[in-house]
Amino acid sequence: MGGSATAILVSSWLSPRTRQVLEAKDISYLDVTGNISLRVADPAIVIRTRGEQRDPAPRRQVRRGISGPRAGRIVRQLVDFQPPRRPSELAAAADISESYTSRLLEVLSEEALIRRKGHVITKVDWQNLLRARANSYQLIRTNHVVGTVARRGLDATYNALRNGATSHPVLMTGAMVANNYAPLVVGGALMLYVPPGPHIVDEVIKDLGLLRAPSGATVQLLQPMSEGAMERPGPKIDGIGTVGLSQLVLDCLSGPGRLPAAGEALIEWMENHEDDWRRGSPIAGGKALL
Repeated sequence: MGGSATAILVSSWLSPRTRQVLEAKDISYLDVTGNISLRVADPAIVIRTRGEQRDPAPRRQVRRGISGPRAGRIVRQLVDFQPPRRPSELAAAADISESYTSRLLEVLSEEALIRRKGHVITKVDWQNLLRARANSYQLIRTNHVVGTVARRGLDATYNALRNGATSHPVLMTGAMVANNYAPLVVGGALMLYVPPGPHIVDEVIKDLGLLRAPSGATVQLLQPMSEGAMERPGPKIDGIGTVGLSQLVLDCLSGPGRLPAAGEALIEWMENHEDDWRRGSPIAGGKALL
């Protein structure tokens, strides 16, 4: 049989992110659980099989990956601001301990979601970082969600928000905000983040003329575990506050129904308009550090 030898990476197990990077670089691979991607040009052979998606023999010191509110704050910092970033500066900006930040950055580096030169973060694969974070985050389950219906109709509730009916700093997320960037999803509930704290949900329900509803909710109130989801809000729509773009993508990618498709459309919009939404590096002097 003719043809040239094909290089192939063999491992006991390869994570989904590692396989994605290898495929982007056109590198064949095989792991013993059955994840295989093999391409031979001459003769033309393509073999792809799917094995274990989770490590069947994880190390005893299990990493939490990028789940939890602390990881969420760091992910949003890495997405919202351009590199370079110092770990100490990043930890301070996210209000997270340096030891936790260092451990998380090690995970992100191993998954090729960030690149570093020494200790300085020089590149962030923000698109796949958002996707990876969304896999560890669920909009409806991670947040405390209260389903309600608008007593006077959704339009009346929307107008009440526009007119400042509640003194609490609520922020819209979900389809109604995503459609402002990438029209894709029709309908769906009005989703509103409300600040953490006792009695705030009840007060917002009263202010907006809502009724609690165990099913058929037209307005969903989301109370986050921490205020990280409400940090760095986006531009107002009709005078109503919205979540920041990175948080909006996470909410859509991890949301129900058609929202994940809206999340992917948002990422595409962000790729084409990066200068419009991504902020400069917080490090004074910028690239001079490199």
